[in-house]
Amino acid sequence: MKILMVSNDFLPNPGGVANHIAELSKAMVKQGHEVTVLHFCYEKPEHFSEALAGVKIIRKQLAKNLADQQSNYAKITRYLTTIILGSYHIRKTIKFWQPDVIHWHDFYHTSLAMWLIKFKGKKVLTNHASGYLEDYGKGILSQLKLKLYAKPADIVIAPSEELLEKSLILNKPCHFIPNGVDAIRFNPAIIESKEWREKLPANIKIIIAPRRLDPKNGLEHLIKAMPQIIKIIPNVYLLIAGGGSTAEQKKLETLAESLNVQMHYTITGNLPYEIMPNIMALADVIVIPSLMEAVSLAALEALALAKPVIASNIGGLPYVVDDEVGKLVPPADPVALAAAIIEFLQNELLCKRKGQAGRIKIEKQFIWEQIAKQTLQEYCYES
Repeated sequence: MKILMVSNDFLPNPGGVANHIAELSKAMVKQGHEVTVLHFCYEKPEHFSEALAGVKIIRKQLAKNLADQQSNYAKITRYLTTIILGSYHIRKTIKFWQPDVIHWHDFYHTSLAMWLIKFKGKKVLTNHASGYLEDYGKGILSQLKLKLYAKPADIVIAPSEELLEKSLILNKPCHFIPNGVDAIRFNPAIIESKEWREKLPANIKIIIAPRRLDPKNGLEHLIKAMPQIIKIIPNVYLLIAGGGSTAEQKKLETLAESLNVQMHYTITGNLPYEIMPNIMALADVIVIPSLMEAVSLAALEALALAKPVIASNIGGLPYVVDDEVGKLVPPADPVALAAAIIEFLQNELLCKRKGQAGRIKIEKQFIWEQIAKQTLQEYCYES
């Protein structure tokens, strides 16, 4: 089978969607299929064409220097260039490669481009978007808009149970397939990052939040929890493993200074995905304090490393994190978050037991080979 993956988010971009597409594509190639990824870029990519473990990658630059811009001009330009230029590149790829399936992973931009595509094969949309959940909650008119976005798809795949439930309004066959994780790259035997271990103070308890600097990721509430944690465990340190906007970083830095916890945390900035297992291996506990979360690849990666996970009880997180492998806390609740972190950091046996249970859960439910097989079955689904 020839499968064309389409997205405006792909490696080397950090984040769950980019890695989902890469790992799913590699798993499909291992099972004997041909996969090409068509990546729409809003700035000049380092490589326009390359291969990744048998997956062909084609990058098309649709705009200049607009990848992280949040102005109205940038947002409108990204939409227009994806609709006009993106649809052109999809048609061109169809003509010369003749795929059996087009599978896109960007609910908003690429869905509009797909309106202009005539294609006799299967058209599949995976709805990763946490923004979808926000739009869903805005009422009937917003939900009508969501239906229009999804109209070109034959099938919708939802990687969380909440997204599945709220995708039913799209009037399409909707099926739940969870995210997967590379259980070889992320495994309990991974060696800690020597570079980052040397950067951190000695003899400390380490909290790691593998999160982008985005308000929806709830990092301000984790920083607000730090004074309570430090009071009980003075040798604690928070590593926020991710980057983002300068404005959001400044906001978090100002908050940390106001709470006098600036000596107890570091924001790493964007990190190469290749070293994330080594960074996360440093953790005594992994924290996902999201205010909105469709799915969380970072939580799965933490469990694969046999790390206990404390996460917000919101979105797709309860499907991944439960009392067997970690703990759920109310979102935007620094007091509850601090109490959970203190409980774990004071009990090494508890952390070890939950970490081991997390690894077992990954091996049973979240291996990419299994996820790829389920997805390939959807390509053959007839409504």
